Amino acid sequence: MQTTRVIVLPYDSKWKTDFENIRKEIEDAAGDLIIGIEHVGSTSVAGLSAKPCIDIDVVIKDYSVFHVVVSRLETIGYIHEGGLCRSLHGASPSAR
Repeated sequence: MQTTRVIVLPYDSKWKTDFENIRKEIEDAAGDLIIGIEHVGSTSVAGLSAKPCIDIDVVIKDYSVFHVVVSRLETIGYIHEGGLCRSLHGASPSAR
């Protein structure tokens, strides 16, 4: 993925709600294999300007379930790209 332009916006309290909606999607798809879903990055810091992209860490117990988790997340529109996951829809999942 290549970025040609970065947009930074003033803090938006909606980012917290967006994260909660995404967390629910992820829990529904793979919650039995996940031990934590964390809102990370600049959108998780109240009052901080940020790129309007919700960054999330999905925590698993060990690597033995990794490929199953990736497969399940693909069923809800995510593509695994190494350390980066993005929506098939070209926007953050909250924008769907």
